[in-house]
Amino acid sequence: MIHNLVLKAVRSDGLIFHYESDDWRTTSVTGIDAAEIEVSKEARGVGDGAIITGRRRLQREITITAQAQNHEARAKAQGFHNNRYKVDLYITYNGVTRIAKDCELTGKSIPTKNVYRRPDMTIKFLSPHADLFAVEGDQTSFSKKQPLWVWPHAFGRKKLNFSREEITTEKVIEYLGSSPAQPIIEIESQGYAKNITVKVNDKVAILNVELKKGDTITIDTSRSYAVHNNKILALGADDDPYDFRRFVLDYGDNVIKIDAEHGASALRTTIEYIGRYDGV
Repeated sequence: MIHNLVLKAVRSDGLIFHYESDDWRTTSVTGIDAAEIEVSKEARGVGDGAIITGRRRLQREITITAQAQNHEARAKAQGFHNNRYKVDLYITYNGVTRIAKDCELTGKSIPTKNVYRRPDMTIKFLSPHADLFAVEGDQTSFSKKQPLWVWPHAFGRKKLNFSREEITTEKVIEYLGSSPAQPIIEIESQGYAKNITVKVNDKVAILNVELKKGDTITIDTSRSYAVHNNKILALGADDDPYDFRRFVLDYGDNVIKIDAEHGASALRTTIEYIGRYDGV
């Protein structure tokens, strides 16, 4: 048993296998720390040293060794670990959970040894991603409710506002992931607005559109384009060819600004992102 470490595999058909349970005890795990780094180089034509030509983090090869706690555990493990299915591996360490996504089964060993000696099972997964992912997305809004009264008030039948909505066009998001996160920016208009400016750090895009009440703009920065009312937003020929995949959150403070030439106060913006991490 590895203290403070819990592993759970969720198969693509929804079945779940626990490596720390009444049936199994995890004895060792590799591949859940930082991904291996590959640096490409070539010799200098003249002089000492080398020229660095590239760098990347490699896919994750995860190996789990667990010990059976009873005779029935073996059959369950044999049936679950099937290379026809992908697996999301949930890794919890010291209360923090990360996910190795889209894992392929690359090997398994469940030896036919003396069952009373509790033989070890070895499972090998390959995740195509260098990162581990957060379990849930973080979300932030550009508005908040501001109470108007310290204590409840009532004056006859006249209705009073007990809070008001404060709107801002700029937000600072502190991101602590080790790889850039690609946020989803949702903009909804509650009135008339024209020519929307979207700024993420030093990247700026001006969307020459007119919005009326109920209109929405969705910018999924894993894609190159924006969506206006469920249709791809077409940019004019004289506009810059915006590629929203450049609008990412980097480690540290990120300044995001959503403004408009007219009607900025009518815009309601929410931002959601999933963190990406080197390890747990």
